[in-house]
Amino acid sequence: MLTKNSESNVFEKKSGNYYSVHKLEQGGLLYIFYIEFETSKGRLLVHDWEISQKSLCYADFSAIVEGSKLEEVEAIDPITSIYKTRAEAYKISWDIFYSRHYLTDGIITVTYKNDNGKWVVTDTSYYKGFWVVHMSRGSNCDYKAKILGIDAIK
Repeated sequence: MLTKNSESNVFEKKSGNYYSVHKLEQGGLLYIFYIEFETSKGRLLVHDWEISQKSLCYADFSAIVEGSKLEEVEAIDPITSIYKTRAEAYKISWDIFYSRHYLTDGIITVTYKNDNGKWVVTDTSYYKGFWVVHMSRGSNCDYKAKILGIDAIK
């Protein structure tokens, strides 16, 4: 997915979390977040990622509701196909998968199910303010996945 001569920069946000930015061969940017949490079991280091290919906002997804087709979401944001390909390649699930869309005003997660061979939307979740819940080793790790403006897709 990354280009052979991928440009990568690592930035530290004021919160103390780090993230890196990578150019994708398909176009767009991959953001990898590196987060450190204190848990009852001690320190936990996790990473999470977001992809962005075009500048979108929450309102762009206003027509996406339960029962919408995957192709409708893909028409809004082409990164949907990356999540579908990844789910199929890793056999994450043949019945359900999700796509996350990094927006100018938050993050939206769209969940799909296989309905007689067609992928349809079952749910959407909007994370205003870029707060994300990451499950890792049985712990919920909330973090703010906000990047610096200079790193956003224009």
